[in-house]
Amino acid sequence: MRDTGDTSQDVVIKTGPMYLIWAYHSTDDVDPNSGSFSKHSQRGAVPYTFIEYTMVKINENYRLYWKYDKASDMFYFTVVVKTTGWVAFAVSNQRGGMKGYDAMIGGVRSGVGYIGDYSR
Repeated sequence: MRDTGDTSQDVVIKTGPMYLIWAYHSTDDVDPNSGSFSKHSQRGAVPYTFIEYTMVKINENYRLYWKYDKASDMFYFTVVVKTTGWVAFAVSNQRGGMKGYDAMIGGVRSGVGYIGDYSR
């Protein structure tokens, strides 16, 4: 369904079951230079099959929306989270731990937003 060709850093988003990995933390302690951050205060994995457009309400604090545009072969994600720290989501072919995930982590530090793509 979506393959950048970078198998060393990216997880292929494919038709069929995958896992959405989510996490957030109550403090903003992500180091944007190294990508290191404290262990999450909330986390989980949700099995899901990607379709053209959907919204997943993980809990009262975390919602994830996405749309796949076949014409441009692009995914568009929106994450809405109530937290005062950082937020993350990832895709994976397996559940458990943080190994082998392709994650986006973002937050706001001193009034300035940041977002990054991290692989573990």
